[in-house]
Amino acid sequence: MQHRPNKAAFLVSLLLATQGATAAITGVTISPAQPVEGSSIVAVVSFDRRLCGDRSLPVGDALARAQRQITQARVVGNDISLSVAATYMDTGFPTCVDIGAQLTIELPPLPAGSYSVRVGEGTFAFAVDPLLFGNRTIKSVASATFNVTNTLPASVPVYQEGGYLRLSSVDGFYQAAPDIATEATSVGRWLPAFYAWRPSSAAANSSALAPVYELFVARGQWAGKPFYTMDSEERASLLASGFFKNSSDNQADPNIIFSAIKPAGGLCPRGRVGIYRAFDVSAMRYSFLPENSYRALVANGWRGEGVVFCAALEPPENGWAPN
Repeated sequence: MQHRPNKAAFLVSLLLATQGATAAITGVTISPAQPVEGSSIVAVVSFDRRLCGDRSLPVGDALARAQRQITQARVVGNDISLSVAATYMDTGFPTCVDIGAQLTIELPPLPAGSYSVRVGEGTFAFAVDPLLFGNRTIKSVASATFNVTNTLPASVPVYQEGGYLRLSSVDGFYQAAPDIATEATSVGRWLPAFYAWRPSSAAANSSALAPVYELFVARGQWAGKPFYTMDSEERASLLASGFFKNSSDNQADPNIIFSAIKPAGGLCPRGRVGIYRAFDVSAMRYSFLPENSYRALVANGWRGEGVVFCAALEPPENGWAPN
């Protein structure tokens, strides 16, 4: 069976191991009702029968396990299909615990736009066919529509020089005096490494944005080398080690350079740019840059450390930008 996608639509197919029981989905709702880009969004699927969980676990853990029983996920454009296995209470399973009549399905991070969610309830039989989709019937369907809004302010360029990240509003240094002399004649200015949001934007848009902290190496020959992280636990661990400090001596408060979106599972939402962290062991220098530039450094001996924050799309530009 092939589902035909609607414009900007989600298709979530829940395949339920009913062992012969007949049940139906009674509805699907989106929570929160008015989601904002960057916030967690879930589809709450309601059934007309109670669901069965693992009796060896506390009820809350059994429910969490049932909600993770996603047997397949497929994303095509703006359409997402998920398959989830579940069992009903009246199927005679001896190890059942009642976990209620709803499952909460986490949706991926979504950019601003209009969406519809379509949830299908079906059956499959392992005894007949060991393949999950070998014998499938959709028996009931529920749907909902929702909008994801974007409350983020305009993005600003972030410049990188010698591992230091700065906004263009600092003093215009990076436009006026790039390190490489030929840069001034070939392009006329230093190009941004990426685009993000001002430090103050995180507090005003806490559901989507978080601060990016700046730390410095505290001692030794590499003292003053910068490091950037969105991870408050990583920051606390580095400060506790004594090898790193806040940006200036005797500064108790963190130095927030800019705001960005936190990656989820090492991935950024659609419509956002993943910024990767690469490390040059020989020079004890970090660089923060988009994927293609990151790959160039990793191919030449830098240690790749993956996505560390998600930035805004940058306006199209061409030119030499070796930062």
